[in-house]
Amino acid sequence: MTTKELKAIQPARTNKVAGTVLLSCLAILAGCCVMLVLHERDDALWTLFVGMHLLHAAIAELVIWVVIAAKQRKRVFAAFAENEIFVERDGGKPLRKIEELAVEHFGGNLKQALVFAVTSPEISRMERSAMSIELMDYEREYVQNICGMGLKESVAEARREVLTRARIEADLADKSRTYRKTRCAYQLMRAECMAKCYFPSIEGESETIELKFGDAGLYSCTQDEYEMTTEGDQFCLVKLEGKKNILLAYAEKDWIMDESLFS
Repeated sequence: MTTKELKAIQPARTNKVAGTVLLSCLAILAGCCVMLVLHERDDALWTLFVGMHLLHAAIAELVIWVVIAAKQRKRVFAAFAENEIFVERDGGKPLRKIEELAVEHFGGNLKQALVFAVTSPEISRMERSAMSIELMDYEREYVQNICGMGLKESVAEARREVLTRARIEADLADKSRTYRKTRCAYQLMRAECMAKCYFPSIEGESETIELKFGDAGLYSCTQDEYEMTTEGDQFCLVKLEGKKNILLAYAEKDWIMDESLFS
């Protein structure tokens, strides 16, 4: 079975049906309102009867759609579990990262790519996180059943690269306008993540996502960095000389620290 064939039986394909059902429900409810407003008889019992009848019809249609969607979802999960799945392009749509991996290394076999992504030390934690975001529910269930862990939550060994000054300076140039213009001195230090802080946006203010490093200060991180970090993780922090703000934070789970960086 191909991914295109699998997609054809996914609940997402019932969107047109869902739209039709919802429109009909809205029409019924609108009719209910009109009946209540324009009916000439001042009969509370009749009004209640009409309203309950129309509301019952609307609820029944919604329930029918939910049942149909649930059955289709069950069919998709079963089809994925019972068949080998091969990647097939769907028109001009780009492939997901896990599909690209399947095509490049496993002849398009999606299940083999999923297991490889979860367990192989050739895949970095960041790559696993990026792939995980795009996974379908039945793919998540499959890797959990086969590997005993999810893609994003994988505790298997992951690929780590050597952290070099060249990499740090390239990242600094992207991150800091001051460094980009002056190539000023910067400071490296090792520190442990003491806590994670997340404050959602309130009244138009942007959300705050931070990692706390004790006396070393706070690091404003990305959502991926936040989710992939646990308290106690060791980091290499980068600051511009004489500045308090942490500009870069490299987790030792993702990078091999060159000891010469700290000498």
